[in-house]
Amino acid sequence: MVDAGSDVHLWADAYPRTLDNIFGVEGEVAQKVADALKAKLTPAESASVANLQTRNAAAFDLFLKAEEAAYLANGSWQESSFAASDDYYRQAIALDPDFALALANRAYYRMDRHWLSRKLTDGELADVVVHGGLTGLRLSWIKHFACHD
Repeated sequence: MVDAGSDVHLWADAYPRTLDNIFGVEGEVAQKVADALKAKLTPAESASVANLQTRNAAAFDLFLKAEEAAYLANGSWQESSFAASDDYYRQAIALDPDFALALANRAYYRMDRHWLSRKLTDGELADVVVHGGLTGLRLSWIKHFACHD
């Protein structure tokens, strides 16, 4: 890491890890960067750095593919993009059933699909609510839009 204003070297380190352990290094690097910058992390910030959504690299890779497909779907309203997104999310969740962000985002984008591409059946809407990992703002968004057909 180099200070852009002064061109002074601030920090560097190597982290040789296998792909299986790639997520473990994330919190370690963030803490070392904060230490190098003499930044003080609050307890909430430290907890946020340590909070991993999943420890399964394959599930995370599928999640990123789902996010890309969802982004494309929202821009194009193409059913094929929504279907691809949903498929990637389902695969990620199958690998890590506790992957809350994948559960929540799948529910969110299934509702986008309902409004932008094709209407979901009553059974599909019920599945969004029951299996959607509905939390925080996503829950209020889905509750609001699911009630307005």
